Amino acid sequence: MNKTGSYITIISLMIAFFITGFPTIASAEIQTVAEAINKSGRQRMLTQRIVRAYAQIGLKVKRRESEKMLKGAVKLFDEQLEELTAFALTAKLKKRVKKVHQLWPALKKTATGKVNKAGASKLLDTNDDLLKACHQLVLEFQDFSGAKSGRLINIAGRQRMLSQRISKFYMLKEWGLKGAGLTSDSDQAFTEFRGALITLQESELNTKRISLALTGAGEHFDDFQTMLGLTGTGARIKVSEKAELLLTYFNRITGMYQELADNQ
Repeated sequence: MNKTGSYITIISLMIAFFITGFPTIASAEIQTVAEAINKSGRQRMLTQRIVRAYAQIGLKVKRRESEKMLKGAVKLFDEQLEELTAFALTAKLKKRVKKVHQLWPALKKTATGKVNKAGASKLLDTNDDLLKACHQLVLEFQDFSGAKSGRLINIAGRQRMLSQRISKFYMLKEWGLKGAGLTSDSDQAFTEFRGALITLQESELNTKRISLALTGAGEHFDDFQTMLGLTGTGARIKVSEKAELLLTYFNRITGMYQELADNQ
């Protein structure tokens, strides 16, 4: 794909973001282990996206779009959890899925309730437990695949999560929430994003399309870093938009790594 075609694809996905709160993704039965890694990785991202959207509603940042984002993220998490449950065929996978089922209802109840700082604090205190459970499920699917490309799907998918995690912390701090690990966790997420980007860029399995997309994502990540140092209404909108763009890039990149795995 040339640069013009790549740009048009990204713009199309961005339009889908702002209309629906997430790119159009058909909910369907999982067919391959690579797809399971991708979707379980997307669950990991949704744990952060839900809290980010909640905080944006509290801040009145693109409120209508943020409300759609939250509703869409909760709905997608429910749908994909059922798909992953059906595809979890081993005892270890069943155990990991069960843990996600145990933790999800409480977070969902808070996230879909009244939006206030008390709810945001509760989400901040509890959503990392669900994130960890989803991450363990991804790793279990990755181990089950036994392929190098499975690890790349995981890493690229984790970048989606980190884009939402970084912006989540930014929005919570802008809302006035405080916590012992709020800044340090944000800094750690930023460092992990940068390191993983380098890992992906250096992969010998990359196609020209993947390399081009990773270059574009890196450029936007540099812009994102600059925006995170700003505050106020205008900065919040810019951070939100850039987080969406990064998520769009890495959703596409993760899909390309899944295609590599499925075609092996």
